[in-house]
Amino acid sequence: MKHCDSKSILDTDLYLFSMSYAYMKLYPEAEGTLRFIDRGEIDYTEDFISNLKEQIKELSQLSLTDIELEQAHQKTKLWIPKFYWEWLKSFRFNPDVIKLELVDGVTKSGKQRKVLNLEVTEKNYKLVLYEVHLLSMISSLLHKTLGHTIDMEK
Repeated sequence: MKHCDSKSILDTDLYLFSMSYAYMKLYPEAEGTLRFIDRGEIDYTEDFISNLKEQIKELSQLSLTDIELEQAHQKTKLWIPKFYWEWLKSFRFNPDVIKLELVDGVTKSGKQRKVLNLEVTEKNYKLVLYEVHLLSMISSLLHKTLGHTIDMEK
């Protein structure tokens, strides 16, 4: 059940590219940690983790194409310089900075469950690029796992 839904490194929020550039310019050495906190009642499985790890490997293959670089530069050149997009062309998501595991947890009603623990620690200018892609993968995989589908007729 793998297959990363992201088709482009640009499948994210323009605000995050702006933040990435701001961190790069103003605080290039600043590091942070992104943590996924599940506030739901989901009981995650090893199979889910395995599928998510496969999608994360696929995510590491995304790169900015020459056409995307030019388009992004043309649309943002007033506040993001071309060198940022040139840097992004060389950027790759690194699965090694993503800590992914199941930990013991409890539902609100007291039932034991396995909770997804995901953490990414990285330079902030790189870190902000992970958020949307990882949340999208978790959400998509979770809905596929639970059998949630969209009724296109409605």
